[in-house]
Amino acid sequence: MRKSKFKEPRVVLIFNRARTLVGITSSLHTAADITLGNLAALSHYCLGKASISNGLYYRYLHPDVLIELDDLGSLRIEDYDRLCGEERKYTPLREIKRHKPSITKRRLSYKQKLKELAKNSE
Repeated sequence: MRKSKFKEPRVVLIFNRARTLVGITSSLHTAADITLGNLAALSHYCLGKASISNGLYYRYLHPDVLIELDDLGSLRIEDYDRLCGEERKYTPLREIKRHKPSITKRRLSYKQKLKELAKNSE
């Protein structure tokens, strides 16, 4: 029997700018849909090739680390990386705040596009 060429989805953890866990998604596609992010870019963020996107940090769930719903809002990204045995860089909050206006503008334009699509489909 032929194996599927598609990979199994990997759970993605989403951390906010304060570096606390705010979301757990079932796949990278779901994370991209929720955060309005680029799928390829989010993959780079999860793998550690880049640091932060839209004020959010992303990590794939490590197979040896158990995350529970109680960890939402309390687990820090530094603690999670330490549990995974990884060392990564974090963007200072001052630098994140500097890019916030462009993030807000991008989200507003996306919402406007959704409204236009809804009007056109009626």
